[in-house]
Amino acid sequence: PLDISKDVPAVIENNNQYKENLKQLPEVERLTNEINIMDSNSILEFGQSPSDGISKMSDQLLSSMKGIKTEEVGQMLVNLTKIMDKFDIKEIESPEKAEGILTRLFNKAKDSVDKLFQKYDDMGKEVDKIYMLLKQYEKDIRKTNDDLVMQYDENVKYFEQLEKYIVAGGMAIEEIDQVKVRMQNDPNELPVKLQQLDIAKDMLSQRIYDLQIAENVAMQTCPMIQTMQMSNFNLLRKINSSFIITLPIFKQCLVQAIQLKRQEI
Repeated sequence: PLDISKDVPAVIENNNQYKENLKQLPEVERLTNEINIMDSNSILEFGQSPSDGISKMSDQLLSSMKGIKTEEVGQMLVNLTKIMDKFDIKEIESPEKAEGILTRLFNKAKDSVDKLFQKYDDMGKEVDKIYMLLKQYEKDIRKTNDDLVMQYDENVKYFEQLEKYIVAGGMAIEEIDQVKVRMQNDPNELPVKLQQLDIAKDMLSQRIYDLQIAENVAMQTCPMIQTMQMSNFNLLRKINSSFIITLPIFKQCLVQAIQLKRQEI
C-alpha cells in the first residue's frame, strides 16, 4: 500500500527544530553519561546501535530492489503483447471480407481447418501461462510494498534515535569546553589534563561527524523508500489495468470468434 496521506515525521519535516527540542529531554541528557572521556572505546561506541540499524536498512532496501524483478515483468508484458498480436482478424472474418483466405481454406484438407483452431488454442494456453506469471509478480510486488512500509517506519525510529545521540554528543562537547575554561583559570591544574580534554573533544567531534554521515543516509532513505513504493505502484497499475483486466475480455472475444468460425465452417 502507498500511504500518501501519512504525516511527515517531525524529524524529517523540521530537523533543526526537532534537534532543539531534544536538548530539553532528560533522556538525551542521560545519553551523555555513556561517554567516558578517559575511555576511547566509549567514544567510539557512542551511538553505534542506531548507526548499525540504519546500515541494516540499506541492506534491506537493496534486497527489496533485487526482489522486484522489474525486467522480467517488463519482458512478460512484451511477450504477452506479441501473443495478442498473433491474432489475425482476417482468419476470422467472413469469406466476402477475407479476400479469399477462407475460400482457400475451404479448398484445402480438413487439417487446415484444424490447424486454424489449433493456432488459437495454443495462443490461449500461452496467454494463460503469462497471466499466471503476472499474477505471481503482482503478489510479490504487493508483499514488497508491505515490507517497504515497515522499513520506512523502522528507518524513522533509527533516525530519531540517532538524532538523540548527535544532540547528546554536541551537549557533551559544550560541557568539555566549560570544563576547559574552568581548568585554564585554575593555576593548579596540570597542562596534561587540558591535553587529555583536547584529545577527548577531538575524538568526540570525529565520532559526531561519523554519526552525521549516518544521519544523511537516514534522511535520504525515507524519500527513497517512497519513490520505490511509487514505482511499484505504477508497475502494479500497468499489470492490473493493461492486462489483468483486459485479458479476460481478450480471451472471451477469442473464444467467441473461434466458436462463430467453427459454426460458419
